[in-house]
Parts: sequence; C-alpha cells; structure tokens
Amino acid sequence: MDYDLLSPKNFIMNHIPVVPNCVRLSSGPEDSLTRLYDSILRNNDNASVVYKEYYTIIRKDSFENNEGSLINRISGKQGTFRRYILGKRNKHCARAVITCDPNIDIDEKDGDYILLKRQPSLQRMSLMAFRARMMPDSCTIRINPCVCPAFNADFDGDEMNIFCASSYPSKAECDVLLAIDKYILSPQNSMPTIYTIQDTVKGAFMMYKMTKLLRRSTVHDCIMVSYIHLDITNVHTSRDLILMLIKLISNNSNLVIQSLISSTIRNIIKSIFISKGGRDTLIFLGSLQRIVDH
Repeated sequence: MDYDLLSPKNFIMNHIPVVPNCVRLSSGPEDSLTRLYDSILRNNDNASVVYKEYYTIIRKDSFENNEGSLINRISGKQGTFRRYILGKRNKHCARAVITCDPNIDIDEKDGDYILLKRQPSLQRMSLMAFRARMMPDSCTIRINPCVCPAFNADFDGDEMNIFCASSYPSKAECDVLLAIDKYILSPQNSMPTIYTIQDTVKGAFMMYKMTKLLRRSTVHDCIMVSYIHLDITNVHTSRDLILMLIKLISNNSNLVIQSLISSTIRNIIKSIFISKGGRDTLIFLGSLQRIVDH
C-alpha cells in the first residue's frame, strides 16, 4: 500500500471535473451548470464560493427549474445513460408487446428470417430465429404459445425485440445456428424447452381419455388441419387419433401410453427430437396443437 496516498492533503480537492457539452445543452450558453462553472472560474480564489457552487452542481434536486442538477441529468429514465446510451435503436429492428396466437406455426412467422429476443438475455434460448409473416391488422408480435417456456415469457404485457436478418451471411446463421428447431432441448438438462402448455395439454389429456366414437366428418376435419397424412381407417375415437399421430411420427408402433399428461408429452418430444430431428418435432407439436385446438 502506498501510504503517501493516505495523507490528509489528498482529501482536499484541487481539480474540479467538468462534464462535456452534450450534458449541458439543455438551454445553450445560458445552461445553469454552465453558469455555475463560470462562477467557479471567476471566484477561484474564494474557497467558500467554489464549494457552494460545486455542491449545487452535484447535489440532487438542487434546481427548481426543469434543467436539473448533474445527478438529475444522468440518472433515471430521462437521464443521459438510459435515454441516449442504453436505449439506442438501429435500422431493421423493432420492439412491441407479444400476444398469443396458436393458429400460426411454432417457427412462424413464414417469410424472411428475423431474430426474436426477450430481455434479460440470460441463456441461449433468449435469442431465436423465426420466419416472419406480416399481419396488417396486428400491432403486436404474435408468437405460438409453445415457445413461451423457452423465452420464459407470458402475455401480461411482456415486450420483445425483433432484429431483421438483412444480409445473406446473417440469414445463413439464422438458418443453421439460431433456427427454433435447434433449440428444442435445453443444454442444461436435455429436456424440452419448446412444448405444449395450458389449453393444449388439457385438451390432449381429455381427448386421449375419451372413448366416445367420433363422427367421420370430425375425424376428416382433424386430418385436414394436421401437417402430416394420417391413415384414418382404424381411427374411431379421439384417443385413436392422438395415438396414431404419436406412433406415426415417432416410428414406434408398439408405444403404450397410460395417460397423456404434460410430462408424458415432454418425454415424447425428447424421443422424437433424438430419433427424427428438430423439424419432425415441430411437425408433431404443430399437428398436436392444431388437432386439439380444432
């Protein structure tokens, strides 16, 4: 330790830092901070005046007008840091409230690649690539509820950021590295981060539990909304329909499921991802969601 620095004389301020002009542009040359700095220069030989003026500069709420002291200007939402430095916006980006839309694909919006990001970005799933679909009647960002667990998001006013991939290398990175089918399993525990939630889980449980015969028109409607072709020759109940969908995508004709609860669906998603890949997993999730919602 340098004991010379602990001398009492070092507690006496010999130099006064001056904030840059960008902080003192609220009213031009007549800015209150500028006037105080000018008063310090003119009264340099009067220690009491210098102390009083500098204390006024740094003290919070020391001005009655709207100009504010140094602390007021750099702190808070309207301060220099949060207003001009931390809150910058660039081209090809946007920010809006997210809303739920189970009628779109899990990786949609189907068009050019965009990056969807939710703060705080504490894990790799906080930034994923989607396909964009423009909806003229919507002023919000619509996402499929299956991706909410990955973003740790809900629909109580959460906002998310959008970044458009404008160059060919960035689009290739979105497709290869950041596409949603690459993020289905968590790197932490190898369990799904993208899965059905709430109404879809409850509907799938009830459909798998029911043994009532379905009308052929209802079965045909379910097949129409599914992403894959299902052979409905032996489909008579909603249980048969759900079980055929799972067996067809998983390529496991001997699969036995006692009850279709949330943990069971997650295990099925993990099994499909390991054996068939991310795209088939998204097809299964989308088909299950469409059939249940229909």
